[in-house]
Formats: sequence, C-alpha cells, structure tokens
Amino acid sequence: MKLASDHGICALERCTPMGELTSADEIWITGSTCEVLPVTRLDVVPVGGGVPGPLWRRMDALYQDYKGRVRCGRG
Repeated sequence: MKLASDHGICALERCTPMGELTSADEIWITGSTCEVLPVTRLDVVPVGGGVPGPLWRRMDALYQDYKGRVRCGRG
C-alpha cells in the first residue's frame, strides 16, 4: 500500500461487492507469497480485457524494483 501511495497510485483495501468487481478494469491480489498477482477472470468472466492491465504492470515493476533494492541493502 505504501509503495503504491509513494508513486501516486490510489490503492484501497476494503470489502468490495461482487457487482463492482465484475465491472472492474483491473483487480490484483497482494501478499507475501504471491507478491502482486493480477486477477484476469472471475469465474468465467474476464476482468477488463482478460489480461493483466497497465496499472498492474506498473505496480509489479515498482515492486520488483523495490525487492531488488531491499536485497542489495538500498531499501
């Protein structure tokens, strides 16, 4: 959440109604084991275009860069 905020990306953590999810352009799942994981389908319904979106690509790149800096002690 902090990484997103630091780069001007509005990210929310909240309960979201299914109707809102089915009309979303992008959905991600985040966690220590899955990092930043794009959701491309809800059941059989594609999310957005059914492929990871541009905001996810940006967030994933920021996270991968952050991980690299932390590993090298430049966190």
